[in-house]
Amino acid sequence: QLESFYVPPDCQSRKDSAAARQPLRETVNAFLQAEQKRRRVLLLQGDAGMGKTTLSLLLTKWLWQAIATHKAIPVHIEMRNYNASSAENCVADALGDKAVKLKELGLPVVFIFDGYDELAGGGYPRLWKANKLGEFPAGSKAIITCRPEYLAGQDYETLLGPNVPEPTASQLVEWFVSPFTPEQVCAYLKHPQERDTGVTTEEYMAFLKASPEVEDLLSTPFLLRIFVGAFHRLRSKRAATISIRFTRGDLYHAFMEEWF
Repeated sequence: QLESFYVPPDCQSRKDSAAARQPLRETVNAFLQAEQKRRRVLLLQGDAGMGKTTLSLLLTKWLWQAIATHKAIPVHIEMRNYNASSAENCVADALGDKAVKLKELGLPVVFIFDGYDELAGGGYPRLWKANKLGEFPAGSKAIITCRPEYLAGQDYETLLGPNVPEPTASQLVEWFVSPFTPEQVCAYLKHPQERDTGVTTEEYMAFLKASPEVEDLLSTPFLLRIFVGAFHRLRSKRAATISIRFTRGDLYHAFMEEWF
């Protein structure tokens, strides 16, 4: 079901529109295959609505499907279910008595912590150290998703990475989910029948051609869902007032009018 709505995103090594882009899934695969002593934690940052939660769920699914290739067991943990204190024991809570069995099995574990910024009440728990991830089999790693602004000003290498002596302290690598390109927007809109909208891809694209300011807004999966849900009302407003220029607020307002 998730994959029916999923458009593979790109990522960048810094939050900069000029930074080179590369497929996010290839980046994750490269991280998983990197030597343990070089990379243990992948911090995946992205603005609200970028699809980080969907991505974390699909990563979990893909890792299970490719367990013969990666030889690692994925464990998905939703951080919104914890506060800053309980998050320091979230792995034990999520695994229960399976933690001992996983350690005995000897296969690396990939912990996927989704939404570090969604902790109840906020806070900055030390996920790797407090949850004793170093006690799991060699090669175990962590993938953490978060909004960039939540970590602004924080020493997140210390917060999120393992404690290792210098000069091998750089065991956290960070990537930023890229905004959608026009090609990715088009790919998202190519499955109207799965979204049960009764609108063809050609109709969507014709509207965007006539309203380039709207296309400029559609940089995340969340905003694309809003656009699809509000499309009929937006098109009616465009027909009534040719000169209208839509804003992000107009998208939200049209969506609310259409559905509530």
